[in-house]
Amino acid sequence: MFEGKAIICFYSNGLVQGHCIDSINSSSPYSLAGTLLPDYTDPNHNDCMEPDNFYKILIHHHEQNIKDVQLLLRRPRNDDAGGLSSHEHEEDVNEGYSLSFETEKFYAGDQANRLKQKYFTNQSSMQDNDLVVCVGEIKFVQS
Repeated sequence: MFEGKAIICFYSNGLVQGHCIDSINSSSPYSLAGTLLPDYTDPNHNDCMEPDNFYKILIHHHEQNIKDVQLLLRRPRNDDAGGLSSHEHEEDVNEGYSLSFETEKFYAGDQANRLKQKYFTNQSSMQDNDLVVCVGEIKFVQS
């Protein structure tokens, strides 16, 4: 189980990348990367509600020799400050793992690009005027 902070970049091309930060010692034990699944349809969608966007996200552990975990996560559509979460309907797909990320701070434009350059050096040269960076609480557990 991991609980801490995360900084997550949502790029306009559908890519996602982030770091998890341990609140106790400020280390970064996990990173995440993934992509928007534009054609994925929620099999349990309620027609009265706006459908979620779905992402395929890979969680990578930096400090231990633990295999990467691939998750199907959802994010509210048309909500740039929206978080990421798993849903009980996808528990089997996610092999018993669940994740919740709630945005506490939201950045866009030049401010988002500055944060990206500071925390994500491998993408620092890629300018994205529609980049969104969310910072908040993350919880990652296996049942």
